[in-house]
Amino acid sequence: MSQTVLKLEEATKARFKIQQELDTLTDKVAFESELNEDVRQVANETQSKHLAHFLGGMMEDMRKFASPFYADYLAKKLASADKDIEKLEKQVESENKEAKDKDSEDEDSDEASAKDGDAEKKEDKKEDKKEDKKEDKKEDKKEDKKEDKKDDKKDDKKKDKASTKKKAEAKPAKKAPNHPPLYFTGALTVTAGALCGAAWFLVAKNHP
Repeated sequence: MSQTVLKLEEATKARFKIQQELDTLTDKVAFESELNEDVRQVANETQSKHLAHFLGGMMEDMRKFASPFYADYLAKKLASADKDIEKLEKQVESENKEAKDKDSEDEDSDEASAKDGDAEKKEDKKEDKKEDKKEDKKEDKKEDKKEDKKDDKKDDKKKDKASTKKKAEAKPAKKAPNHPPLYFTGALTVTAGALCGAAWFLVAKNHP
């Protein structure tokens, strides 16, 4: 709650008291009733009716001669209070209007900020998409390079195999050695042994 509102409440309460006092001053019936009650109490307390009536008459004369001047004073005070209240009400209205305008500006600013935020988010999303595309392209290039390397390795292996095969085909076939078969060699050995044995038998027979 602002200070202006508090001042307005205080001024309103003060005006109410002034108005109440002015109404009491102009209400003769209420005054006479109150005066009679006061006179009765004084008579009971002092046990003197003459003194009570004397004091009551004095109060009535004082009211009779003083009330017009006091009523003018209260009227002027009431008019001044009305002016103060009117000024304070205008100030409160102006402050409320400024507060509403400020709230409206804040709402507009918040909406603008929200729009800017949405625009920034959209831009960030676009940038993220671009970055993702770039990353995807890089990954694709890496995969392509890997595939190319694999293909190159396969081609190199194929070339090595083909080269090895060609070298193997280019080597001359080894000629089989010109040795007689084992069975032929064995037969010759047996035959030579038999001939040697027959010759030895003949020599031994002829020269005992």
